[in-house]
Amino acid sequence: MRTYRLLLGALVGVIELSGCGLVSDDTANVDLAALQKPFTIDAAAWNLNPTSAVVLLGRTCAPGAVPDPCTAAVIASSVCKLSLCTSACNPDTSQCQLTLRTELWRTINLATDLPNLTPGSPDDDVLEVMLDDVTYEVPQNSFNVSTAELTVYLAPTSVTSPGGDGAMPIGSIRSIEAGSDSPRRSLDLHPNGKELVRRRLSEYQIPFNLILGSELLLDAGAALPAGRIDAIIGLEGRAGRS
Repeated sequence: MRTYRLLLGALVGVIELSGCGLVSDDTANVDLAALQKPFTIDAAAWNLNPTSAVVLLGRTCAPGAVPDPCTAAVIASSVCKLSLCTSACNPDTSQCQLTLRTELWRTINLATDLPNLTPGSPDDDVLEVMLDDVTYEVPQNSFNVSTAELTVYLAPTSVTSPGGDGAMPIGSIRSIEAGSDSPRRSLDLHPNGKELVRRRLSEYQIPFNLILGSELLLDAGAALPAGRIDAIIGLEGRAGRS
């Protein structure tokens, strides 16, 4: 079995364990820039019909009614792409509210993403991993509205949506203001988020997905989203072998 030794973060000194050497001072280090994954939130993906959306958001409804009249209306009027949008009666306003979902994913596969890594010992079962940080940046933003909070998940490669079986949230990106770019910043990691990433990387033979998800709520009078946001989620550090 071919294996890879991976160390994310700063490599300080020489670490030695009897019978199982970690990264030593003669290790050939590999930059982890390839583990930065791009995501694009494009309003066009929702396929919004502006006229139908305005009519729906101005519709009055009875909170708690079964079936919900707003749910039926969004289907009948072709307001948006149904796989990414829903509507329900807002109990605070007694008007229909529209929810636009973002569900984007990218696969991390160490064998292909880090091709310069050299095979390690055949006896190695897992990688020794130290994770410094999970980051995000927004190099370009033409979105005309602020986003909802965005959540980052880890998931098996068969799962591509936040609600899928096995999707685990690791952290979040606060609302991004309309038209606002952002330099590289640390993700707001959940208490166990860093450890979840470390464990998935240590199981280096199993690729996994990074999923970016959010729900943007629109009420009557709200501006309909247009434009796009380009974002990058990255794992900082270096890789190597013993």
